[in-house]
Amino acid sequence: MKLPLRIFCSALCVALAMSACSCTSSSTNKRAVSSKIDWSTELESANLSESQFTECMAQLINESGKLKARIEGPLWLRVKGPWNEKEGSIYLDNAWKSSKNYPGKRSESLKPFIASWNDLSSAAPPDAKAALADIVPVIRSADINKNIEEEEKAYTEPFIDNLVVLYGIDTPKTITYLRPDMVRALKLEPAKLRTIALGNLLRKIPKQQIKHGDNFSMLIAGGDYEASFLLDDLFWQDRMKHFGGPVVVGVPSKDVVIFASEKDKKKVDMIRNFTKKGDAEFAHPISDRLLRYDGKWQIY
Repeated sequence: MKLPLRIFCSALCVALAMSACSCTSSSTNKRAVSSKIDWSTELESANLSESQFTECMAQLINESGKLKARIEGPLWLRVKGPWNEKEGSIYLDNAWKSSKNYPGKRSESLKPFIASWNDLSSAAPPDAKAALADIVPVIRSADINKNIEEEEKAYTEPFIDNLVVLYGIDTPKTITYLRPDMVRALKLEPAKLRTIALGNLLRKIPKQQIKHGDNFSMLIAGGDYEASFLLDDLFWQDRMKHFGGPVVVGVPSKDVVIFASEKDKKKVDMIRNFTKKGDAEFAHPISDRLLRYDGKWQIY
């Protein structure tokens, strides 16, 4: 699984599956990480709290020897890497969402993040211009930059409603979101950047699967870029031909795109109910609103 830099903190959790982590259980006030206790069994505790999780992640980062971390606030760390003396932020929200409801199984559920953690802690962020062939479009909620410091915010373009388009450098283990300064360095018009990025995505994932179920159909494209395929007009034009009319689409998470014919009201209702699960169900929520495609995107 590839993870964006701003949430690469999720990967840190996985090291707990490999070794013990120790930290304090005190509240997460702004501070350096202090005293230690054995945390290897507490990770799986049903009573694990946000503050304990935050402290544990900070301690784990420091023990790795590759990054230096201090606690800035609940589920928020500030770190320095070997490739930059300047501090950056790690937000633990997605790591916490992915693990909090799985006591006794957290280590197993977090294993996919370990490769990304190792990669990000030992390598400098890639150069956007040199990596143009690896830039892909990413669809996310417009609040992706919420509470992010100005210099760390990702470049975004409006898509529809509360959705925005970002651009990420896709490497074997990570996705690095482009900042505005990185986009300016490319010296490309927005339409040209979009065309190049979509072409890269289709080259990297040339075949998408469609699973038709009793409740709705689902797009499958590897688990990282399903939402990005909202930008592929040819795909949705083919869906219109298949259904004989407009398509209703739900995108509750980055890796969940479900759809049905607008004429099938029962399936549309199922999509609506499933999409409204939002934050309660998905680690990477995007939108609880339904979309309609009839050659262009609208709110349904």
